[in-house]
Amino acid sequence: MKSPGQAIFFSLALLVGAAGCNIETTPSDQDADAGGDDTGRQVALTDGFYAERYGVGASWYDYDSQTHALTPRPFVYRVTSAQTDVAFRVVSYYDEEGTSGFFTLQTRPLDASTIVEFEIGDSVKEAPVCVDLETPAVVDCAEAHHVVLRTDLRVVPAAGFAVQDPWIYASTHFTSASPLTVQRAEGDSLEVLPDAWTRLPDAKSRRADSLLAGRLAALADGESSDVLVQATADMQLAAWSVTRVGDAELSFAASCEELATSEDAQTLPDVGGARRASIAVDADGASYVDLCAESGPTVVSRASEPAGALRMDVDSYDLIVERFDGQVSLRLPPGHLLWSTGRTDVAGTPDVPASLWE
Repeated sequence: MKSPGQAIFFSLALLVGAAGCNIETTPSDQDADAGGDDTGRQVALTDGFYAERYGVGASWYDYDSQTHALTPRPFVYRVTSAQTDVAFRVVSYYDEEGTSGFFTLQTRPLDASTIVEFEIGDSVKEAPVCVDLETPAVVDCAEAHHVVLRTDLRVVPAAGFAVQDPWIYASTHFTSASPLTVQRAEGDSLEVLPDAWTRLPDAKSRRADSLLAGRLAALADGESSDVLVQATADMQLAAWSVTRVGDAELSFAASCEELATSEDAQTLPDVGGARRASIAVDADGASYVDLCAESGPTVVSRASEPAGALRMDVDSYDLIVERFDGQVSLRLPPGHLLWSTGRTDVAGTPDVPASLWE
């Protein structure tokens, strides 16, 4: 990714931890809280751990623990914008030989009855695959497209590693002139399309859909957020907070420790010993921050481009900070989990919610 001079500059200092491993195909509950209106429904982070919602994400399949097979769930999806209105469904995640990573999709324009089924010959395990749903066809990711099919890691604390899930993303960002909206309805066919659809929240397409939406805007100069606890895709537990310093700087305090495989073995990172660092947010751009790198906090990449679906793997950073249109926003990468202690300090060391290991 580019790293222009006007990109956001980061300087962080945090404690460190160990890395995890990854496998493929385990159950996904990403859509457990999917839903919301056009402003994006917000969850109560003090209730337990939640993942950022990224549209379809990994919620399109059911997992068979006996065969380890992924089977498409009975859903149809609708992708709309000022120029687009097309439905699609996932037919399969396997090629004719039974090799995983090869999607077969069906598509249908909303204003027509023509249904097209096409097999994608490129494996999402090798690289992201960009799809024009109207043609339909796989296209170069530098060209216009509607969805991105790719794998991303998802933290599974009880297992002790992160799993490699196949995800489906809309190729849109909140800076887009005409952002795509992804909706979902029950159904296993495109022959008869449903009358009612539910919009799937997407943290990268709408700022208001992010778990962290509104936190910065609510902070007065010198005021700190609640202490947030994050389970990362590289198997760390990070406790952090953010303080607004004027209009062009954020101050972070954070500490990390290795993520345990059970509630009994886990302690909250030492927030009292957290290190602080300042971040300048006076220029447009996106920065990816690894909170728990071995050598200390590391800015993995800075870019003028928005943090869309074609970004780096989620185990290489823990937080996305973006400034566009004069607004600064924070969000989690896919596959990470976040909980709020509900306090600006953690005196008394609250217990980490057991839901993290469920």
